[in-house]
Amino acid sequence: MKLMSFLSDFGLKSNYVSQMKGVALSITDARIIDITHDISPQNIREGAYVLMSAIKHFPIGTVHVAVVDPGVGTIRRGIVITTKTQILVGPDNGLLIPAARYLGNFTVYEITNPNLMSKTISNTFHGRDVFTPIAANILNGIMFDQIGPITNHFVDLDFGKYEIREKTATGNIIYIDSFGNIITNIEGASFRQVLNYDKKIFVRIHDDIDGSLLHEIGDSTILSEPNINTTFQAALNITSEIIPVTLEIFIGGTGTSNPVPSLPDETICFKAGIGSCIDFNTCHSLPGVDCKGNYQCDLFGPNLCCCGA
Repeated sequence: MKLMSFLSDFGLKSNYVSQMKGVALSITDARIIDITHDISPQNIREGAYVLMSAIKHFPIGTVHVAVVDPGVGTIRRGIVITTKTQILVGPDNGLLIPAARYLGNFTVYEITNPNLMSKTISNTFHGRDVFTPIAANILNGIMFDQIGPITNHFVDLDFGKYEIREKTATGNIIYIDSFGNIITNIEGASFRQVLNYDKKIFVRIHDDIDGSLLHEIGDSTILSEPNINTTFQAALNITSEIIPVTLEIFIGGTGTSNPVPSLPDETICFKAGIGSCIDFNTCHSLPGVDCKGNYQCDLFGPNLCCCGA
């Protein structure tokens, strides 16, 4: 069975995804699977993680088209990567490399043959006009050396370094799923030696740019575990707007002498938009907000307006 997958940051509101599928089906009779089209716009690292996590569940011979491509229309190259079991097609911006490393024994080809692309190539839609036709032709049996030359020069991407000590671990947040689960680059097998599911931890999250503290989550945070993707995952309700960030985990919930105070039982929090910590008047003026009692600002996330109901 011929199988092609798509991953992108296009979303589903537009018709971009259907255009790629239409091109594919005009060339090959492959079955098409969507990994996701909800990658955060232009977030290459997030796309790379989701692709790497998904490909392990696909059968041998699958061809994956991944498009998170902020460099489209520039001198950025297109590439095809062959591995022991599957094939990856997309931009040369690091998006495909973690998946290629996971699959193992990979070879990178630069896409140069215009005869395998659409007759008209948009400056802004290589997913439709370059990557999809190449993938479809691969499924039809085209030889890889007809696509372009092998290259050892490609844009690399990894998920950064992490550090595990006796009572602390520090790493990077690489993805936050739709349930608010934080997925980190901390290697799960190593971390399992100091933490397993249902242990209490204390978490600090810092901005990578200026080092400022964005979040502190206290002793009640216990739903944390090394997950099935071999990285450490924490079940915390945090939006993806905080990426890129650094995560500090304190085993046993003893990470600070000034833990975050708890809010009253009937506290309601509202997202207040981008900016520094908002004041009470701003909080009060938000649609649907009626802060009649106490309020606390920037407590569980940047720009969260929290007030007693």
